[in-house]
Amino acid sequence: GYLVRTAVEDNPQLEPLIARNHAWLMHIVQAPDFDAICEAQRDALDAFVDAVAVQGFNRSNPAVGRALDFLAAHFREPLTLAQVARAAGLSSYRLAHLVKACTGHTIMQHVKRLRLQYAQKLLDEGLLNGAAIALEAGFHDQSHLTRQFRAVLGTTPGRYRRRARGAAVGRSGR
Repeated sequence: GYLVRTAVEDNPQLEPLIARNHAWLMHIVQAPDFDAICEAQRDALDAFVDAVAVQGFNRSNPAVGRALDFLAAHFREPLTLAQVARAAGLSSYRLAHLVKACTGHTIMQHVKRLRLQYAQKLLDEGLLNGAAIALEAGFHDQSHLTRQFRAVLGTTPGRYRRRARGAAVGRSGR
């Protein structure tokens, strides 16, 4: 709750985090045991950090906020700068400049981060194979996912999944 309040006080455009905060607190309060409380708290913190990262470091420009919101809603689709600029109500050039100035990242860096985070989530769930995860997360194919995953996270999706499974087995075996 403190993190959400700080984020909102720092930037009122982050107020939707308050609604999420309530949902997170309900999960924690309703947790049946200590392990479930820890897991709910970890998930809440991860979701909070992801939400703040999606919003960038500075949302004082409403057009940048609209662009980031559009990216968060459509990152799994093939995107062009022109589409994002239309959603933000700016020219492509102006939007690209503003997003970089306000967040420190390009639009495509935001898209790549969102796609990789989603791919990680799907890998953690363990329900889909690598090719299906690549397509679901918005990558061209499994090879594209693997190259991006390795470049940013320093490992392949397969190794990431095996490590995540090993950690899950270790937690459940305690």
